[in-house]
Amino acid sequence: MKQNAGAASTSIRSDGANKNILTAGLFVPEQIQNGKSLSVLNQEYLEAHGNTPAAGEYGFSEVTIGKYMGAAREGAELGWWVDTDTVLPTNEQAADFVGTFRHELGHALGISLKKGEYKVGGVTYQTIHPDVTENSWSLHLMDQTGKMAKPGMVIATSNNIPAGRTENDCFIVDRTIAANGNGYAYFVGPNVTDALGGATFFGRNALPVNGWETTFEGSHLQTTGMMSHRVYSNYTSFMEVELAVMQDLGYKIDRKAYFGKSIYGNGGTITNTQGYFARNRNGTAYLENTYSAVPLGIGLHIYGSDNMVTQAANIMTRGTG
Repeated sequence: MKQNAGAASTSIRSDGANKNILTAGLFVPEQIQNGKSLSVLNQEYLEAHGNTPAAGEYGFSEVTIGKYMGAAREGAELGWWVDTDTVLPTNEQAADFVGTFRHELGHALGISLKKGEYKVGGVTYQTIHPDVTENSWSLHLMDQTGKMAKPGMVIATSNNIPAGRTENDCFIVDRTIAANGNGYAYFVGPNVTDALGGATFFGRNALPVNGWETTFEGSHLQTTGMMSHRVYSNYTSFMEVELAVMQDLGYKIDRKAYFGKSIYGNGGTITNTQGYFARNRNGTAYLENTYSAVPLGIGLHIYGSDNMVTQAANIMTRGTG
């Protein structure tokens, strides 16, 4: 097995004679979110028809986790530290297996940039895939200049714009991270705005997204949360704002079942009046004075720095994690 981890979600449309793998397809998310009907792959049919399935639409997601990702710490298995009972890493040198699985599951469920190609003058540029649709992660991305991604938009840096194009019709993200936040893309959505509660990253009411690695990457939230591509993360599960991302991608999640109050801003003087209670059956309101029994729940989550936070009297903030 490779010394790595990865995930993919595949959408296939077949007429029985030929299959078409839809690079920008979202069949698995659509099935989970809206009950989209998908056909069942028949192994005998595949073997008899050269791996082309019967006519229909198919989708599957795959998470692959290799071995020896981390150091050989005592208690770790093949370099992986396994602890299912915490939202904070308890490992040291060994890599966190549960956090890694949840990270890859996020990709399998749609946190993934769908890219195409644009060729001009013998040079190939990446693009936002021309076939991406409304709930795609790709269309929630904003470039460093404030433009939202559009299907087919060329991805470029401010000093390397393709011939015949201008900065106004390209998705601009520079290769170097600057103090003003250039060098990141940004994820934008109403649920993220709500979760941030007025907080910003680099002056933007959005979450920074990884830009260039060898090519443009664009599929990781560059906070200190679990869905980043940083070497170290403070979390083994989704932060509230990461659950808000999933809501903006179309998933029906009651994120307040897992978080009482989240503070993402810096330098605030805050009195927390939001207790952490159980939720009603519809997931629309707290049940006052009823403790939450959600595993790994967090009552008060402070992400930002230099905040002075006090608790109002007589509110419940105890989680079960």
